[in-house]
Amino acid sequence: MKYAFLLLVLFSVISPLAAQSLPPLRTVEGTAVVSQNDPAARIEVPSGAVYVGAVRFVLFEAADCEIHLFVEADASKRIKRLYWVQFEAYLPEQPTLLYETSATYSPLEMSSLPFYQRARFGQSSDVPRPGSDADEAYALLKRNGYTLPAETVNVTYKHFFDGMRKELLLLVLEDMSLSGVTFAQLLKDQKLQPAWEPVAEQLKARSSKVFTIHPQAPASK
Repeated sequence: MKYAFLLLVLFSVISPLAAQSLPPLRTVEGTAVVSQNDPAARIEVPSGAVYVGAVRFVLFEAADCEIHLFVEADASKRIKRLYWVQFEAYLPEQPTLLYETSATYSPLEMSSLPFYQRARFGQSSDVPRPGSDADEAYALLKRNGYTLPAETVNVTYKHFFDGMRKELLLLVLEDMSLSGVTFAQLLKDQKLQPAWEPVAEQLKARSSKVFTIHPQAPASK
């Protein structure tokens, strides 16, 4: 589907290869991801969230990608809200690649840092592209016994730095039912419906308060 969750996250245009597993560079303290570099910051999510885990891999031979996931879920581990913290940096072997945004993203400031945001919705039944960041994140959730709701809404935030060679990506995903709408109300005959606009604005308003970012002095390399 055009608005499916698998399309919500940046995918490389390089042909997919099996992901190369690497040890995470960042640590977690409670509900905060602590990054010593790229960027050096403490990134906090709501205190009621549960840490799922982390995965770090080479994304399509193009970028070092590290993902940390937190969830709010029910007793059966069905996710109500997902908090996604992702660090990406193009490899030295890819000197010409740069991150970029598009007209679908709008600028905003979070914790005094410039970000770009985009709200979207989708169905979790769609299968992510093999080897993608979404594929790795889905697998991490599955390994820990968590399932996504059938229909979701989300907001992606992107902060670029180091000459557009590095990116901090934050994502909030919610069960669509929490917004009081269904997928069929938002997309009909492949056409976006007017009901989406107020849902998107409310979603962005509350999601922009989810992450608290405290810049830190970078560690010596």
